[in-house]
Amino acid sequence: MMYLPYCKHILVLSLAAISPCITSTASGAILQTETTAQISPYDLNQVESAKPNWKIKPGNHPVQYRQTYYREREKFTYNPRYMPEAFSFDAYNRPYVISTVYQTPSGTNPTKTSIFGHAKNSTDSLNDIYIQTLNQSDNQWIIYSVNDIVKSQFKNAELYGGTKNRPKIYFDQNNHAHVIVRGTNDTSYYLYSNDQDLSTASGINPVTWQVGRMNVEDVTSVERHFSPGQDRDTPIVSVRTKSAPDSLQYFKAEISNQGLVTNSNGYLTLSNLKTAIDPSGQNASSFPVAPKLPAGHSGAGNITATHNGHTVISFMSNHTGFTDSTGTTHNAGSPQFAASYDWNTDSASSPQFLEVTYSNKRDYYDNVPDQHNSPISLIDSDGYAHVITGAHNDQIGHFRTSDAVDNSNWDGTYNSLGDIGPANLGYEGGDRGGGFTYLSGVMDSDDTIHLVVRDSEKPLDGSTRGFALSYLRGKKNAEGQWEWETDERELVNPERGGYNIYYQQLTIDNNDNLYLTYSYKAGSTWDAISQEELAEYKALWPDDPENLAHDPVTWASYDGGNTWLQVTTDRLATQISDTPWPQIPEPTSLSLLILGSLITLSRKQRL
Repeated sequence: MMYLPYCKHILVLSLAAISPCITSTASGAILQTETTAQISPYDLNQVESAKPNWKIKPGNHPVQYRQTYYREREKFTYNPRYMPEAFSFDAYNRPYVISTVYQTPSGTNPTKTSIFGHAKNSTDSLNDIYIQTLNQSDNQWIIYSVNDIVKSQFKNAELYGGTKNRPKIYFDQNNHAHVIVRGTNDTSYYLYSNDQDLSTASGINPVTWQVGRMNVEDVTSVERHFSPGQDRDTPIVSVRTKSAPDSLQYFKAEISNQGLVTNSNGYLTLSNLKTAIDPSGQNASSFPVAPKLPAGHSGAGNITATHNGHTVISFMSNHTGFTDSTGTTHNAGSPQFAASYDWNTDSASSPQFLEVTYSNKRDYYDNVPDQHNSPISLIDSDGYAHVITGAHNDQIGHFRTSDAVDNSNWDGTYNSLGDIGPANLGYEGGDRGGGFTYLSGVMDSDDTIHLVVRDSEKPLDGSTRGFALSYLRGKKNAEGQWEWETDERELVNPERGGYNIYYQQLTIDNNDNLYLTYSYKAGSTWDAISQEELAEYKALWPDDPENLAHDPVTWASYDGGNTWLQVTTDRLATQISDTPWPQIPEPTSLSLLILGSLITLSRKQRL
């Protein structure tokens, strides 16, 4: 494994015992900590499901809740050996999950103490945040304490997690780990490890982590590898800063040969901080003067996607009255835009208006810009950028650039590929018809787009149902167009007819397998659920003072979205490869190029 110079290497036998040190560099300081993994308290080698082969078939065979709180745990005796959250995968397709837990599991009943107690308000301090992964030797779940790593350098740090402030982990082309976690007082923390040793057998080799503090008001998004045309470079982090609160800004952390660079106080230098959209001095009628980025608590698709050093960014404006190129002024809804930044030339493009999307009722007088309407960005295998526009219970749209983003003809122009959804989705004559909210989206190596959304469509026959969790798929046909399959789409049907939310996230691994994690919540407040539902809730969580999201669940599709299975540890283990993907290091000879081609062919044959 790789260690940084000038640090004493100490064998560490517990998470509580860590070894911090500081290394000076020409451009700043390196703060680092050595720590080892610990056996996960959620992994008691328990049976994870009584019905592990039960399949969801979108639309035909969804999960059907009986009572509001009779769900996957009760229906399947679902009891995973890990805390479900959004999955990430390293170069060997080894799974990683960051859990945000509020109390320590008892060790005897992980379901009652950790699963049910999973979600809390984002204003509550966490008991701990864990990076979970599988041990190389025996597929035992192991954990790294994010709190301990951060507090080794910043002892007064307080970290946030939960459904609205989810930490994220990302692996670059060198299999180096990048972790972003939110803290209090307008700070966040950046953890970096270049050891490539996170899954080594527990208690044997310490892993070196480097920590930097970010003095930013909010981290709104971290670009993850969700589509085939994306770079695997240092991830793009989208932020809001106090110095430019109305601008869209993002950065890449400065990584030297020795690691994550900070100043003498441990802060990231943000030398790569870029402004994508600067509304200062602009005319509100012709420029998105109030650009808005998503909260990210549900859906959480990429808003940035980078190809050959070009970062495309999709966003909405929080200002009505925008006049498009045809002279049409939009006084309602949420205007949707796309822009780009070229890291090679240090230049940003002007934003292009795509369309206006809506919330709940198109002709309603207070249909103002809505943060639910955030779009997502993807890059296909030919280097073309795609934007899926967001809505709040309405139709969504599909846009694609006219040329590849690094093509000599590239000018940032997007073309509409039409709406996504059945013809009767949305609003008929001003009546509320429902639609899609909270986009989670990925694209596989065949350029198929997979979306999971909350689905509130109200059929035109007047029938009603609760807000479902639905799957939408857009396949690229022989003519190079995308055909959307949206008629049979429900993954989860709630029992209740009122408000529901799932806090879902969709990710994809190196083998094109899809992983969907969600945590269900019924009703936005206590007043939104019945007394019977309240009694059910209190029976399960008597110590919970309010209606929170609980019971996170993860399903996977190993056949491109046709069917979905519960994610058990053995299924995850079978997907781990002995050969890294992408190739590490980069090919430097003809023989390595041939080897890389063989790896690609082998990967394709496994799909």
